[in-house]
Amino acid sequence: MLEQELPEHARSEALLRLQIDRLTQQIEELTQAWRQAENIVRQREDQILGLQSTIAALQAQLAQDKQLHAAAMQQYEHALQRSEFADTANWQAAQRDEAQCAALQSAIDGYYEALHQTRGRYAELGKALDGLVQPDLDQYAREAQDAATVAQQAELAWQQVRDRLLALTTLQERLVKIRTSSAALDEEYAVYGTLSDVASGRQGSKVSLQRFVLSVLLDDVLIGASLRLRKMSRGRYQLMRREQAGRGASGLDLDVMDEYTGQQRAVATLSGGESFMAALALALGLSDVVQAYAGGIRLDTLFIDEGFGSLDAESLELAIRTLVDLQAGGRTIGIISHVSELKEQMSLRVDVIPHVSGSRIRVQAPGVMDTQLLHSN
Repeated sequence: MLEQELPEHARSEALLRLQIDRLTQQIEELTQAWRQAENIVRQREDQILGLQSTIAALQAQLAQDKQLHAAAMQQYEHALQRSEFADTANWQAAQRDEAQCAALQSAIDGYYEALHQTRGRYAELGKALDGLVQPDLDQYAREAQDAATVAQQAELAWQQVRDRLLALTTLQERLVKIRTSSAALDEEYAVYGTLSDVASGRQGSKVSLQRFVLSVLLDDVLIGASLRLRKMSRGRYQLMRREQAGRGASGLDLDVMDEYTGQQRAVATLSGGESFMAALALALGLSDVVQAYAGGIRLDTLFIDEGFGSLDAESLELAIRTLVDLQAGGRTIGIISHVSELKEQMSLRVDVIPHVSGSRIRVQAPGVMDTQLLHSN
């Protein structure tokens, strides 16, 4: 009856013994694997205990160092209060031992480096123990996927760099061709560029072509003006253009040469009467130059508004003589002035007589009857 209750494969003694031997062998293999795992666990536990002891020792040393540091800081504060230094910054500015600071900093850095390495080793051992119990295959798969993604991105980046290098190489070849073909243009520009720089006042005397031409014209004006001014000033003054090399915006400033002192000075130093004579001489010189340059154009009429009141009697006489000479040469000279001495010497004039009901004008000329006209305000 018992034999009938057994499974069919267990009714044979040989099959049963074969199955018992196989199970016994599996039990021995599992037992051996278990013992090996226990040995590895004990080794890891011993390593962890050693690291924990090291960490505890380092932490104890750190606590002791902190106590020593606190005590030292307290002593330092007491010493600082008893010293002549106002604060730590004052003490550091007065005395600082760089060698000692470097040594302490090196020791602190060494401690933190050792602590960091110990903690890292502790974390690695913990991960190793966890791995023996149950490896995280999903994590490995994610890391492999991440690595594949990084590799793919690196490949794409390399292709982009290769394409960029090819484009830059092509551009470089084009630039070489352009530079070769533009060599003649560069040589031509060197000539025209230099000419442009000189004309614009960036090279040479630093005077632009426009101001140079104006200065040449001004020199011609000053020649005629100086002839007039020397005559009106009894040979004392002549007008000159101030030479200022190296300044592109200069070249048109005026000076006067004072023959009495033999010195050249600015026209701003002239008195009121002298300035009027200089202005009159410039106007006459400009008139002469315009007629000389313009050919058929003549400036036969000249109007002078005020200025005679600032002249002394001698200068007024010389100015009037100059105007009379101009009039004798065929020019019409019109003068607007309140100087009575000048009025008496004008044979042809228009007098303005003020009145409460309106100003009147009176024309006086040789052989002409006085004419009075009313002019309302």
